[in-house]
Amino acid sequence: MTNLEYIKWERDEGIGIIYLNNSTEEFQTKKKIDFADQIKQWLSDDIKGLIITEQRKKIGADNDIKITVEKISDLEKTDQNKIFQNQVIGLIENLNIPVLAALDGICFGDVLQIALACDLRFCTAQSVFILPGINRNPDRFLEIINRMEKTSGQQKTMEMSDSGVLLNSPKAFELKIVDRVISEGDFMNHCREYISGLVKNRSAKVIHSIIRSFRNNIILEENEALIKDVEIFCDLAGDFTLYGPDENARN
Repeated sequence: MTNLEYIKWERDEGIGIIYLNNSTEEFQTKKKIDFADQIKQWLSDDIKGLIITEQRKKIGADNDIKITVEKISDLEKTDQNKIFQNQVIGLIENLNIPVLAALDGICFGDVLQIALACDLRFCTAQSVFILPGINRNPDRFLEIINRMEKTSGQQKTMEMSDSGVLLNSPKAFELKIVDRVISEGDFMNHCREYISGLVKNRSAKVIHSIIRSFRNNIILEENEALIKDVEIFCDLAGDFTLYGPDENARN
């Protein structure tokens, strides 16, 4: 495992795991500049999947939650947030591997934005999700609301957009903010097994190609995405498929 004060990296066979420490000022100041570059250094070509989780300590009392949220929200109010948005969130959304957010505890702010950029989101039964109020942080509010609209739908998103909202895990699942709530067993082990199951018996190149196809169908026009899919198929099948029978026989 590679350890920094604000981020840790672990590799479990072909699965990468990133542990964030969002509650430290070190993470809040360095992430905007270093985080995206650090992820690129860790993600080698043979990585098949990625889990992003947080190592923040559990917080129990409502007052503790309020104090923690206010402290981190104040740290997040910097001019570098747009850099973070463009570099880190953009990087996660364009990775050619499945990315799972493993959420255990309080999820808000940058961590919530990262989670909503991931392909999958699992949480524990004790997790809570805090949506920002528009008066406290308008930029963050708009970014999160726009992402939530893609998962929860326009009507549900509008119902929650008037003020800050705190959601428990069943409500987050109902709104499709999370894809699965894990109430029993080892949470991180469950996440590892799920991602490992997705990529099992597939080469890194096949995984990268499948996910790239998914991404293309989201961001590209239909005809352009189809052309890219043909290119991906030809690359996977091998250059020999581009030749006719006679040329193939001569080779």
